[in-house]
Amino acid sequence: MELYSNSVTNQWNRIFLFDQAQYDEFASRNPEYIFHLPLASNPARWNRVISDASLHNIERFSSEISFVGSLYTEKSPYDRLKNAPSYLSGYLNGIMAAQLKIYGYNFLEELLTDDMVQTFRKHLPGFYTPPENFRRDDRIAMARIYLEPKVSAMERVLVMKLLGSHYPVNLYTGSDTTGLPVKNCGLVKTLTEMPLVFHYSKINLNITSKSIHAGLPLRIFDVLGCGGFLLTNYQTELTNYFTPGTDLDVYTSEDDLLTKTEYYLTHEKDRMEIAHNGYETTKKYHNYPERLLQMISLAYGITEGAI
Repeated sequence: MELYSNSVTNQWNRIFLFDQAQYDEFASRNPEYIFHLPLASNPARWNRVISDASLHNIERFSSEISFVGSLYTEKSPYDRLKNAPSYLSGYLNGIMAAQLKIYGYNFLEELLTDDMVQTFRKHLPGFYTPPENFRRDDRIAMARIYLEPKVSAMERVLVMKLLGSHYPVNLYTGSDTTGLPVKNCGLVKTLTEMPLVFHYSKINLNITSKSIHAGLPLRIFDVLGCGGFLLTNYQTELTNYFTPGTDLDVYTSEDDLLTKTEYYLTHEKDRMEIAHNGYETTKKYHNYPERLLQMISLAYGITEGAI
């Protein structure tokens, strides 16, 4: 919500957004100084961590399927909703269940009427109030702060139940996993342990937070930058940077997720080849030196090749 600050119009700012949908929303507020640029990874650093790994840690972090991240169940302020009218709760549950099934298009915000937003505000204690010098839009706040995290939580719990009931799943999280058929391995250290999870898991999952409408989360770049195989939900910008089936693979439904999980767990050659391709693509195009040069070029209007 910080992007709704009026300070984004300050022409001394250089603002880089990795989500094309977010860029499209904000670019007009400071047209020459807001840019769209994807995230990146640091394969050279991850290589050092992986090459120095002890046998104990290799065994510790090896798995069939893994996911590193929150389940969002503890990040869902929607659950503070109290005594809401049944028509509102039913409608919201319905549109969130529908959004759960759709990849590549977020429609929650456009399905909220002014009356629904006002009623929701009345029944949710501590509804977001923007600071001074921020634009206020309660419909956007309702969708971004309350509904999207709730859908993210619903999706991640669903995926854990779906895959965990068929295959061994290691979940690296601080979230409560009570009742889920997964192994909760707790939190991992980002710089020294996470690369080993990504590298030594047969399948790394990415389940993009619904707050990212079109772009690619950092998890995608880091899994590939560690030489790991990635199976991710579909995102609109994915094919701008990677080739599904060559650099990684994509699922578009629950059935598709199960089918591809089974395939890649039993086709090691294909899995390893895709992981290698994804690593090479990330190392070549999505490293930090490359991305920083792009940032500088955009920020200061430098033509390509002039740096």
